[in-house]
Amino acid sequence: KDFWYQSVALLVLGRGYALHNDRKKAIGYYQKSLDLQKAHNLNEKGSESLALFYIGVAYNFIGETQLALDYLQEALAIEKSMGNKDREGDVLGAIGSVYLQTGSYQKALLYYQQAVSATDSPDLRMRKNVGIAYAALGEYDQALASFKLSMPNLDLEKPTLLNNNSLLRPVAWIYAKQGKFEKAKSFYETILNFYRERGMEYDAAVVLTGLGDVYHKLNESEKALAVLREAIPLREKGKDVIGEALTRYFIAKIQTDKGNLDEALQLAQICVDKNPTVASYYDTLGLTYYKKGLHSPAVEQFKKAVSLDEAEATRT
Repeated sequence: KDFWYQSVALLVLGRGYALHNDRKKAIGYYQKSLDLQKAHNLNEKGSESLALFYIGVAYNFIGETQLALDYLQEALAIEKSMGNKDREGDVLGAIGSVYLQTGSYQKALLYYQQAVSATDSPDLRMRKNVGIAYAALGEYDQALASFKLSMPNLDLEKPTLLNNNSLLRPVAWIYAKQGKFEKAKSFYETILNFYRERGMEYDAAVVLTGLGDVYHKLNESEKALAVLREAIPLREKGKDVIGEALTRYFIAKIQTDKGNLDEALQLAQICVDKNPTVASYYDTLGLTYYKKGLHSPAVEQFKKAVSLDEAEATRT
């Protein structure tokens, strides 16, 4: 019994570090809890699954997607054996998020749909994830319909703050993808003010990044650079490596367009170093080399981009 209490305490400590954005330390405590449970045959399957779940989610956050899948699949097997449908739904949703991050959008949609089906009362987050997967697949109307189904009072024409505002951000992202930049701008600016007022720094950083790209598309490059640069320290503070790379990528694109090639080159290199799985980062790095007259390294980066595009095309 004492060992079980120790294992729970380790999980709590891990959660504390995760909430303060130190996922690596969090993983260490989660793993200690898991090892303690296995070493002493505590046979507390619920606690073991929870530790596996937390480890998987944390690994996904820091970009270790295969490790994330390994731990989450083990947690899923335990929850299925226990018949705990709500927890099974949580794990299925987390697996969907891993596939979403790796670009396997069809798999993400499948797991998100399974998460909704697994639970008796699926929450807004689960239904929202289904819409996000549809959006990632380019099925924007289906995505918006999913959002509307999850929150019937959501106004898709004008941004209106509600009791739960989590859908305004993905709606803005969809409008940006559809080329409806003024609508996207309106939704992003509304939810950004909401996040700023409440000190929600991670969410603000995500919105600042999306808004920066929209400003760029509207030829408001200085406003774009201002909000993107505002996002960088928030990304760094949250240790959001993947998000930081995306933000720097948008700045690199703007600086390339403006002819500030030295800064663009530095930023593009940081992007591929932080997240070497995104083809467009190599494209931008290659284009910057090319504009500087460095054709050999440009071709090398373009080849890497093509290789990643081909690998993505084989995903199911």
